[in-house]
Amino acid sequence: MLEKYCVSDSGLSKYWLMLNVAERRGTIRYQYRGQDIRFDIKIMQVDGREVRGRADFESSTTGETHGNPILFRYDDATVTLTDGAAAAACQNIEETDKG
Repeated sequence: MLEKYCVSDSGLSKYWLMLNVAERRGTIRYQYRGQDIRFDIKIMQVDGREVRGRADFESSTTGETHGNPILFRYDDATVTLTDGAAAAACQNIEETDKG
């Protein structure tokens, strides 16, 4: 299980990755400008230390009823998530509780 918290360079986009790499499934929680959306991973490929795939809109706690799919790539070597052209630095989720 790969669990990461990632923040974009601008600080506006935040991601919580919950990836079950062995079973090729998981979720991405995404927050941006007041939106809080959960995406369900539909496609996942693993190549060494890199995980890539597509996550589709699942639900929202802020009223959204749909969202564009996230085409993501997580690179464990650089501990970076990319969502399209946007990059986000990641850390382990348990580290976010220490601050």
